[in-house]
Amino acid sequence: MTRNRYLIIISALLCLSLMLVSPIHLYAQLSSTVTCLLPKSWEGRQALLVAQPLAQKTKLDTAVVLNRMAVFTIDVAEPCPAYIWVEGNKDDIPFFIDSPRIDISIDPTSSTHSLVVGSPGSDLWVEQLYRSNDFQNTDRELSQEIAMAMVKGDTLAAFQLENQIDSLRIAQTNALIKQILNNPDLSLSWYTFATNDFAYDQTYSLFDKLGAFSSYPSYKRLSDKLTLKKLGVTVQDFATSAHENSPVNVSF
Repeated sequence: MTRNRYLIIISALLCLSLMLVSPIHLYAQLSSTVTCLLPKSWEGRQALLVAQPLAQKTKLDTAVVLNRMAVFTIDVAEPCPAYIWVEGNKDDIPFFIDSPRIDISIDPTSSTHSLVVGSPGSDLWVEQLYRSNDFQNTDRELSQEIAMAMVKGDTLAAFQLENQIDSLRIAQTNALIKQILNNPDLSLSWYTFATNDFAYDQTYSLFDKLGAFSSYPSYKRLSDKLTLKKLGVTVQDFATSAHENSPVNVSF
């Protein structure tokens, strides 16, 4: 009886040790300190950092503006987009968390509103956001015009507007692909790839160029997902290439 209890205890300890060295514990988180320099008139205001990591809950950190400074510390599993909200400021300040220290100077009276230092991907991320917002606004306007054309029975106009939307969508996708290919070692490129849909061939071609991020938790999940998709296409049909141009959804 004593021997059986001993074996049970040993087995439990072995299981516990395996849990402690499980791969989920092997990923080093990115701890980033974000320091904001703000206008003197904002003294005493509440400020909030909102981080939006892949496949994780939104992370928050709060601060109060003192001596024109607001300092945040945030831990994320891997680089991700974020923004700064300050009480009384109508525009959030977007940036990308991709380094241990990031400095942000905020001036609502300037044309750029903010200057981010220490983050290699922040400028590109802001450009990407602006392009995406412009496309969404245009898509919404054209969709309304299509609906009006259909009500009037003008199918030709509706068809032309749909083609215009398709062209804009292709241009938007091509801009993302170019950004990734031009910056294959930038963590923003991995985030962009993981949160957008691309055609079948484009997906696997881009993924092959992003091996620098194989240590990221999302890389393994996405790699498994793409492997299953590839096997699924092979099993469905050996002789046709009908799937080659269809989008592959790799988003989290």
